[in-house]
Amino acid sequence: FLMIRRPPRSTPSNSSAASDVYKRHDYTYIDDIVQGLLRCIEVDLKFEIINLGESATVMLKDLVVIIEDCMNKKAKIEYGDYQKGDVSKTFADISKARALLGYNPQVNIKEGIKKFILWYRLNYKNGIYKAKNL
Repeated sequence: FLMIRRPPRSTPSNSSAASDVYKRHDYTYIDDIVQGLLRCIEVDLKFEIINLGESATVMLKDLVVIIEDCMNKKAKIEYGDYQKGDVSKTFADISKARALLGYNPQVNIKEGIKKFILWYRLNYKNGIYKAKNL
């Protein structure tokens, strides 16, 4: 969220990143999680523990490049201290979700970032959420 919010508010664009740019994480688009949760409601599984996620990892440095490409801006990387408790690799084993729920994430990282940036631009002005009447 910060990497998307900061570039439009700074000149040149300004993103912060942890010092370990080779960290790998599993990023999942919200629509895929919602699809998985809806399948959990529809299927009577009793008491199963099921991971939902993308199951593909992306390096932090590659995520920054994807964001740069989607925003047509070059990030100025500010290396910070390694955050306490952070791990170098996370990913979801979704094999059980695939087998029991037919769960299959549809939105890849680049498409998800594009959709998030569009949502952000439609819902935020100067970094402040534009409240809508419900």
